[in-house]
Amino acid sequence: MAKQPGLTRKRTFSYNMFQPFPKDDPQQALRLRRFFMAFASYMPWTIIIILAHSLGMMRFSNTELFAFIIAEMCINLIFYVVFITGVNKRLKDPSLTTVQMLTGIMWASILAYYSHSSIRGSYIVLYLTVFVFGVFRLTLKEFLTLTVVAVGSYLLSVTLLYLNLPDEVDMGLEITRCFLLLAALSWFSPLGHYIYSLREKVVKANTELKGALAKIEQLAVCDELTNIYNRRQLFNILPREKALADRMGSTFVICLMDLDNFKQINDSYGHLAGDAILKKFALTVKNGIRREDYIFRYGGEEFIVIFTGTRHLSDSIETAERIRTSIENLSFPEISDELKITVSIGITVYQHGEPVDVLLSRADDAMYKAKQKGKNRIEYIAPPGPETMPD
Repeated sequence: MAKQPGLTRKRTFSYNMFQPFPKDDPQQALRLRRFFMAFASYMPWTIIIILAHSLGMMRFSNTELFAFIIAEMCINLIFYVVFITGVNKRLKDPSLTTVQMLTGIMWASILAYYSHSSIRGSYIVLYLTVFVFGVFRLTLKEFLTLTVVAVGSYLLSVTLLYLNLPDEVDMGLEITRCFLLLAALSWFSPLGHYIYSLREKVVKANTELKGALAKIEQLAVCDELTNIYNRRQLFNILPREKALADRMGSTFVICLMDLDNFKQINDSYGHLAGDAILKKFALTVKNGIRREDYIFRYGGEEFIVIFTGTRHLSDSIETAERIRTSIENLSFPEISDELKITVSIGITVYQHGEPVDVLLSRADDAMYKAKQKGKNRIEYIAPPGPETMPD
């Protein structure tokens, strides 16, 4: 089968401590950047907690404060390991957005429990900080669910504190704070969802743009009717094969194929039938050559095949003969049971140093020689000078 662009390879994730964001996996690199942003947001809050503790605004002992900070670091380390090992890519949400936000809500609620009333209300801002990290990933339903979790978590902390240390809690003030938190997060949820929707639209537009660009690129190098390379791509690949042959001391074979009596077929059966014949012809030729070979639509009913890396001319001629026979045996019941097509093929070998147009002209001469000798046959014209390929 002819060479086709776009081979798919299985990606494997590797990590380099000197290159924390993998270049071979842009999505994973983006997730790691978001993780580091989330981790960085813990730092100022940790400093605030230490400062509040030193001012007597927290009910932590020194040991409890140390344990809190160590636990915070350990959980972030676990997230980091999950990302750098690629375990997250097996999960439904590889960004771990919801899990990381739930972790942030848990820390905020623990701080609310261990803080004195004078500073407890300040930790409402921490819940909002957590919600910022969901704006690019969460739907409205997910935002509202986390809002309920956050408000419920804060209320649970205050309730437990009231049961254990009732003097530390002003229930009227705490209920007011709960409503403020509910109002703030409820307002933030549709805003976050709106930003998420905008992002999704941008992603969709970019995907469509990439698809359109890929289609344009394909149309630039492929023939729209037969879905094989076009004349433009021939003049991209042929000079490259020439340069490779000159550099390596190798050569290649050119086949110019022309469908016999195609104008009469078009006149008899119509242009739609002619298009169907061209598509079937191209597919038959493509299936008859190797993966490393190329097939092009040269123009109209003319096609060119490049046999690359050919060691013996006879191999290319045998392949061309198989193709000629296959074309001769094609049937077109959807058009007419009586319709048969044949092809005339001209073959030549690239001579080191010769221009591309000279090579194509010689292949064209060989093809017309086949036409003159009765069509439905193969003719070979050798290049001038010493033979560059054994029979």
